[in-house]
Amino acid sequence: MAIVGGRSRLTLVLLVLITVTLVTLDVRNVEPFERAKGAVEGVLDPVISGAQRAGRPLVDAWEAVTEYDDLRADNERLRAELDVERGRDLANASAAEVLRALLAETGIGYVADIPSTTGRVVRHIGNFPDFTVDVDKGSGAGVRVGMPAVTSAGLVGRVVDVSPGRSRVRLISDPEFELGVRLVGTDAVAVARGTGLGQPLVVSEGVGLATSVHVGMLVTTSGIDRSVYPPDVPVGLVAEVAVDPGLNQVLFVQPAASLDSLHFLTILLYDSAL
Repeated sequence: MAIVGGRSRLTLVLLVLITVTLVTLDVRNVEPFERAKGAVEGVLDPVISGAQRAGRPLVDAWEAVTEYDDLRADNERLRAELDVERGRDLANASAAEVLRALLAETGIGYVADIPSTTGRVVRHIGNFPDFTVDVDKGSGAGVRVGMPAVTSAGLVGRVVDVSPGRSRVRLISDPEFELGVRLVGTDAVAVARGTGLGQPLVVSEGVGLATSVHVGMLVTTSGIDRSVYPPDVPVGLVAEVAVDPGLNQVLFVQPAASLDSLHFLTILLYDSAL
């Protein structure tokens, strides 16, 4: 049986070789060759068809792998394009946010009649705050030591150091910061002090028991004669009222401006000495 099988395989190989030779020969209209070619093709047709059917899964698998690689390459290209577009969107959104912040800080209605200059905060409060921030506007823009710094919400602090292109602003949250304030709706004028970052200002003197005070009342700068600050700049809202042993009312005032997220500051070119 082994000999027969070997002969069959040998015969098949010879037939294939003959077919290849005949098929590749460029001999036309020669009857003996045409008859031989037709006979061999007829014998091998079932064999070739079977081989094609058997090999089809391999071809399909190869095409699937090739198509998968192409699809993966397309997906990676599209993902890269989306990343670029997403980056552009984020950059545009960031620019729009900066523009909105700038417009908000320059649209300060309560000091419309006071010259001012708006600058970007270039040094923020760190983990161990010294209660100051730096702004990229200085003496070249008319800024002087002592001038108040505000946002559209209210008072932020005052300038304590100036160079030609930079100013340092001490925030009202500094425990050493003091300013004269007025309780809107009353005649009470008092002094507010900082108590730390994220903490309310405290008014511990100047508001007697006879003064009607309630939570939510607006506190502004007093603007008394020779004050460093112009009058009626919002400072904050009364968040709590207590009574001290000296029979004064103690007010805890939540600053109107968000001191821990400052992006732009407007420095009022206000000099009380002028």
